[in-house]
Amino acid sequence: MNQSLCAPGTIRERPKRFVHANLLDVINPNESDFSADEKSGKKVSGDSSDEGDAIQTEVKEAEEEVATSTDAPPVDRILQNMKRRYTWVKKDFDIEAGSFENNSPLPPAEPLSAVEYFDMFVSRSMLKAVVDESNKYYFQKHGATLNLTVKELTSVLGMFFRMGLVNMHRVRAYWENGSTYELVAQVMSRNRFEKITSHLHFFYNEAANDKVKEDECWKVRPWLSSLSSNMVVLPQEKKSAVDEILIPFCGRCYIRQYMPNKPKSKWGLKLWARSGESGLCYDFDVYQRCNKGFHGSQGGYQLGLEAGVVLQLCSSLPKRDNNLVVADNFFTGPQLVEELSRMGISYIGTVRENRLSCSKLMDEKSKKRGRDTCDTSVTSCDQKTMVAVKWHDNRTVTLLSNCIGADPLTSAKRWDSKEKKHIFVDCPAIISSYNRSMGGVNLLDKMCFSYRFSIRSKCWYM
Repeated sequence: MNQSLCAPGTIRERPKRFVHANLLDVINPNESDFSADEKSGKKVSGDSSDEGDAIQTEVKEAEEEVATSTDAPPVDRILQNMKRRYTWVKKDFDIEAGSFENNSPLPPAEPLSAVEYFDMFVSRSMLKAVVDESNKYYFQKHGATLNLTVKELTSVLGMFFRMGLVNMHRVRAYWENGSTYELVAQVMSRNRFEKITSHLHFFYNEAANDKVKEDECWKVRPWLSSLSSNMVVLPQEKKSAVDEILIPFCGRCYIRQYMPNKPKSKWGLKLWARSGESGLCYDFDVYQRCNKGFHGSQGGYQLGLEAGVVLQLCSSLPKRDNNLVVADNFFTGPQLVEELSRMGISYIGTVRENRLSCSKLMDEKSKKRGRDTCDTSVTSCDQKTMVAVKWHDNRTVTLLSNCIGADPLTSAKRWDSKEKKHIFVDCPAIISSYNRSMGGVNLLDKMCFSYRFSIRSKCWYM
């Protein structure tokens, strides 16, 4: 008989529904997994005290190692920073800003040829590793030899660079009659070029375990790691910016992203990058998913994605006292600025006001005072001071820094729509410093789009 059917006139009783708040009431406090194991005769803990002491010693050494590491901040302190509420006071920021001007010309003063400049980023060992893996992969697949050499691979990369300057509708058009491009066609035959590009390999697949495959870019990770290491060796500017870069790509890929705010190409691979004012990239990583950390690690970032990206990219900064990092409001928060202050790194960034709890900055009504209205609020924590500056121009913008405030004021040229002429308004010093230093990644993003190789591959290697 169906239990759901009831006699006429009887009240149907619904089964009691529990939510997560009722779970503790359901569980019998006298019951325990440990007591059940003891009653069943299972051994819960070891009798040997030496084994327990050894484990405690290893844990203590690991904690000390993390606490003394300069690249990875201690986890306990980071968790405390995430829960901390800051007390803001309306006063001026009285810390004098340091000098962040470069003393030496960048790039190096000695003129370099195109090949020498290429060798600074792509070493011979990187090319040799690709040659070995590609030859091995071709032999496993076809039982024959590809006979790829380092010189031939360098020629293929040069052909890709040239194709990025002269775009055609398909690869074979560079060799076809009527559209032959001699600087590409004379280097290598079409069949040889297609054979090499279809069998390029960067990693031995059989050597990858499940831990390695957690990284979505594991097949090209050795190449990316070597390239990033070569970038760090370059003499770095004192000012660097952290932002996102889009590598245009319209094929099928797990890590492809859609970025609607990009002006032209909106689909592609998203990279986190740190570059100087000149546009040179000093460190980068491929964005995979928001729950993954640097190099695709499952642990994620300890301070969240936004702050974790900046901390990881800043770990490759040279050890000096006058490093300045700038970023936009996606990354900036009080916890990030506090942690960078502990690392001795100066920071300027736009910030979302909902991340500044009780900052006591001017409200929307204060905008009626007119253009160039400015307000400042300061907070301190563990002898680390940071300042929030809110400035009203055409729109209101809020910035957060640990090295510079609103003073000294400078003049900025603006267009007055009412008077139909240019006027000069007072501009805080933090605004001027941010605008001068933030364009490096944008320049790099522009170059990546302008000189990209637009022809799609037959299959995505990843």
